[in-house]
Amino acid sequence: MEKMKKFIVSAVKALALPVIVYAIFKVIQPKNFGSLEALYIIAQQAMMVTIMAFGMCCNMTIGIWDFSPGAIVTFVGLICGYYCNRYGFAAMVAAGILSGILLGLINAAAYTILRVPSVVVTVGLLLIYESVASVYKGGLGVSITKENAVLGQAPWIFLVTLTMFVILYVLYNKTKLGFNVKAVGSNELIAKTAGINPRKVKFWSFFIAGVFFGVAGLINLSYGTALSPAKNMGTMSVTFDAMMSGFIAIYLSGVVNRVVGIMIGTFTMKLIAAGLVAIGVDGTWQKVIVGVFLLFFIGFTQIKAQFNEWSARLKRAKMAS
Repeated sequence: MEKMKKFIVSAVKALALPVIVYAIFKVIQPKNFGSLEALYIIAQQAMMVTIMAFGMCCNMTIGIWDFSPGAIVTFVGLICGYYCNRYGFAAMVAAGILSGILLGLINAAAYTILRVPSVVVTVGLLLIYESVASVYKGGLGVSITKENAVLGQAPWIFLVTLTMFVILYVLYNKTKLGFNVKAVGSNELIAKTAGINPRKVKFWSFFIAGVFFGVAGLINLSYGTALSPAKNMGTMSVTFDAMMSGFIAIYLSGVVNRVVGIMIGTFTMKLIAAGLVAIGVDGTWQKVIVGVFLLFFIGFTQIKAQFNEWSARLKRAKMAS
C-alpha cells in the first residue's frame, strides 16, 4: 500500500509540469489550443525529438556536451532517402541503423582519441556532418513516398519510440554500463578509483547515442517524407530541443526515472511551442520565450537544490547541538 501511494505521488509530481503548461495555454486560448486532435498531433511531433533525447541521455548524465545530434539526424535522413528511392523500404531502415552506428563510432573515436573537451569535438563534427550532407548526392535533398514513410505515421511512430524507450530504460537502469555511466557522472575520480574506466564508458556512451540518432534520422524523414540539408549550424535548433528535454528530465529525476522524464520533458516543450503558435507569438519570439523558460527552469532547479542542501545542513547542526 505504501509503495502504491509513493508511486501515485511521484506520478502526480512528474505530470504536474505538462498539465500546468496545458492549463495555462488552454485558459489563454481555449478555442485554438488543446483539442484531442491537436494533442495527438503534438504527441506525434514529439516522437523524433524524444528518440534524440534518449540518445543524449547517457552523455548528459556523464556531463558530456554533444552538439552534433541534429547534424547526424539530418545526414542519416538524407542517406535513408537515397537508399529508399534506390532499393526500397528495407534498405532505408538498414541504412538508418547502420549509418547511425557508423557515425556513433566516429563520434566515440574522435572524442576518445583527441582527448579535448566534448564541446570542441562535437562542434567540429557538427560542421563536418553538415558540410558532407550539403554535398551528398548533389545536395538536392530527398523525398520518399507515403507508402515508404509508414514509420513516421501512427501507430508505428509510437511503437518505434516505445521500443527505443524500453531499450534505453533497460540499458540505463538494469545494466553494468548504465551503472557505470551514473557513477562517472556522479564523480569521475571516485568511479576511476573504484575500477571503472571513464574513457571506455564515454566511448560506449557516444556509440549508443549514434544508434539512437540513426533511428531518429529514419523517423525524421518518415514523418515529413522530405528532407533538405542544413548549413551554418542550422541543425542546432533540433539539438537544443532534445537537450532541453534532457534538462527537464534531470529536474524530474527526483520524482521519476530519468528515461520517463525525457518523454515528459519532450511533450512539455512541444506543448509550449504549440501554445505559443496558438496565441500568435512570432517565430523569433517563440525561441526567446522558450530560452527564458529554460533559464528560469534551470535556475529554479539550482536554487531549490541549494535550499535543500542548506536545510539539510541546518538540521544536522541542530541535531549535533
